[in-house]
Amino acid sequence: MKKILFIGFLLLTACTADEPKVDNTKILASEKKIGALLDELDSDKTSLDRKGWIVCEEFPKVYKTEYMPSLIEYNSKTGGGPSEKYYLDDLKDTTERYKELYKMDCASDANSK
Repeated sequence: MKKILFIGFLLLTACTADEPKVDNTKILASEKKIGALLDELDSDKTSLDRKGWIVCEEFPKVYKTEYMPSLIEYNSKTGGGPSEKYYLDDLKDTTERYKELYKMDCASDANSK
């Protein structure tokens, strides 16, 4: 019986020893910020000027400086995942969709608030 328990313990530690220890608090914090910005964009109570600021300035900034780096770091530690190009394309698709939806142009000064 002791041999079976010992073998089971060895197998358990051998299987879990190679798993990387990953702190996902950065991902969770950045996902929370991204989610709050998207919720604000989808709200009827948010002004068009505010939505323009979110789409043109705040969302891309948070996405590029917090969300994307935390996901890439996590992926590198866990052995894979999408590339930086994938995340940049996702950012572009998201912002383009909101710009179309709200008929806004990030190059104009109207969205700089």
